[in-house]
Amino acid sequence: MKQKSSKNIILKNLSWIVFANIIAKPFWFLFLMISARILGPEDFGKFNFAISFVMIFSILYELGMDLFTVREVSINRQQSEKLLGNSLIIKVALIPMVSSLIILVANLLGYSDVTIQAVYWSILYVMFITTANYLRSFFRGFEKINYEAVTVIFEKIVLCFLGGYALVFSSGVINLFKLLTAGALLSSIFTASLLFIKLVKPKFSFDFSLMRGILKKAMPFALMNIFILIYFRIDMVMLSLMKNETIVGLYSSGYRIMEMLLIIPAILMIPIYPAMSRLTVNDRSKFRELSQISVKGILLISLPVTLVIFFLANIFMLLFYGDSEYLLATGALKILVFALPFNGLTTVFATMLAANNRQLLTTRNSGICAVFNIVLNFSLIPKYGFMGAAAATLATEVLLTALSYLAVFNRLGEKICPAYMVKFLVLTLFVLCVNIVFQIFGLSIYIVSFISFLCFVGGLFFLNLFEVSLLKQLLPGTIRQ
Repeated sequence: MKQKSSKNIILKNLSWIVFANIIAKPFWFLFLMISARILGPEDFGKFNFAISFVMIFSILYELGMDLFTVREVSINRQQSEKLLGNSLIIKVALIPMVSSLIILVANLLGYSDVTIQAVYWSILYVMFITTANYLRSFFRGFEKINYEAVTVIFEKIVLCFLGGYALVFSSGVINLFKLLTAGALLSSIFTASLLFIKLVKPKFSFDFSLMRGILKKAMPFALMNIFILIYFRIDMVMLSLMKNETIVGLYSSGYRIMEMLLIIPAILMIPIYPAMSRLTVNDRSKFRELSQISVKGILLISLPVTLVIFFLANIFMLLFYGDSEYLLATGALKILVFALPFNGLTTVFATMLAANNRQLLTTRNSGICAVFNIVLNFSLIPKYGFMGAAAATLATEVLLTALSYLAVFNRLGEKICPAYMVKFLVLTLFVLCVNIVFQIFGLSIYIVSFISFLCFVGGLFFLNLFEVSLLKQLLPGTIRQ
């Protein structure tokens, strides 16, 4: 009965978060496409740089409390009021310190006045968004993803409406940031109101012992997030310093497509993380089964998407951005899109480690990869520009996946689907070779893509990668039987 209940909860929560993102993400991505067209590569580069720059420092405000809160609330909900109250006190105290640090560093780097102003407004925008995201961690801990879904939809609709108004009726990246900041403030207020009314109200007890405990236990998550943000955001900062903001804008156009796709593994793991946290204590065999299902599901979803984007990259760039100038970033998109399956696998392995209170291993691996990414960017960007940045991002994702799998195998003793992953790798390489060979013969890109995708689908069945049993485990009717 517990197994069925757990599966039903996961399925219900997954349905809600998928529903929310099906509505919210297209709105947000459409807004970004329109922004890129209206602002142009230079101002779009300033917009993305400002957000990336502030996001790197924002982890000092977030401090890893999101993931920590999900795990703690899912295990012990009785302490949620005190946890919420004391966490909010910590965050309020951190705002002026983190903001001052961002302002100091931005001015020392000598950016233009417009870019500096964009950074200032981005501070407020990111702080409000980060606060809303933290409050949503309580929805996840209580496994009430329907409430999170409502807040996500509200946030993206408000941001798109206000941002769209700024793009149409005003001009410049600063006015855009002003209205986006107002939308982020409304989102944090709405999320807080829903949380306080429906689930838990904060208890502001000023429990310094609890605060120390929160910071100590959340620190591994904070360090992990710092390293992850470095190798996801530092490339745009380094491109702005070593090249220019137009190059940042071109790179961002391809990067934003890849970033949109990364929501796929994130969505899938949101309802699974609290379930894994419980199963590590209650039922290790079910924990292993859930981990295997997650790996197979991630690959079955992410690789077809990756190949379609790779085959038709030119078409997607024109469709999304219109301006032929953005076609210069097609090569970067073709490299970046292959980060999707590796990121998905890393997300599963990191979730397994966090559920077993082994997040320090992910922190260590992320630190290694952050250094690796910075070194690669320094080596590749001067000569290859945004193509070098894209290659550095993909190489870092591959390394992190390998390190995460080794951590799961060595420390948890779990050998999760090695043959399955190798078969998928072989199939992907084969399909890419087929694609290249047919392009050499000068066939239409549509014909080549169609043949390549047929080879991929045929390979799924030939190598027994498409498992009917996996679908049965995910179907509501089967779960309830």
